[in-house]
Amino acid sequence: MVINDDKPFKNPLVIGGFVSSTPAGVLSMSYIIEQLGLDQVGHMRSFYIPPVAVFVGKKLRNPFRIYTNEKRDLVVLICETQIEYEGLYEIGSVIVEWLQSIKPSDILIIDGEMVAVPVDDGEVYGVAGPEKLTLYEKSGIKPANSALIGGVGGAIMNQCIEKGIGSSALITEFATTIPDPDGALRLINALNEIYSLNIPVEVLQKSVGELHKQLKELSDNISAMKPGTTGNTERMYG
Repeated sequence: MVINDDKPFKNPLVIGGFVSSTPAGVLSMSYIIEQLGLDQVGHMRSFYIPPVAVFVGKKLRNPFRIYTNEKRDLVVLICETQIEYEGLYEIGSVIVEWLQSIKPSDILIIDGEMVAVPVDDGEVYGVAGPEKLTLYEKSGIKPANSALIGGVGGAIMNQCIEKGIGSSALITEFATTIPDPDGALRLINALNEIYSLNIPVEVLQKSVGELHKQLKELSDNISAMKPGTTGNTERMYG
């Protein structure tokens, strides 16, 4: 872990989003970073992280980055590239060792359950121990019946289990074939409800409205088509 300054953290809430079967974690973290104006304070360097450069916010950056807020009570971890399977144990171990040094108040992983298309009535599910699940249920978050958290997020949670550190995850249905602002909005609303982060959601709400409008137009066009005709192709593709 390469940290750019020596300012102390203040028992931060740590939220991580990583490449997995869905883009839920990475997209949610990117949204939080942008909306809360978080500053990059470090990155992770490893033989197991592909040596790629990510161009974000008109800057070239490392793929695995660490952000925090001005109060230093929030830390966001994001990795925008796939980590080699052989390195997950080592990377998870290094991350949790560093997290122990900053004494986090909570460690939370954001992930998604893969679905083909956006689900407009989806739920957010909690993966945690009994005490945390009780807190989640008070905020309307249902406990998952079963879940397998893989990748870097799973490696972090596995190490937390090994070291007796509390960690949890929030997951929701997340589309992999088209953009899914609905899924991201559910996750951000859940974070606001549980942790009072006050993350603005107007951008996501607008995106959800636009997506629903486009899907309704597409559905209307398909319904209007008759066998042997091409339908209103100008409206569909123009």
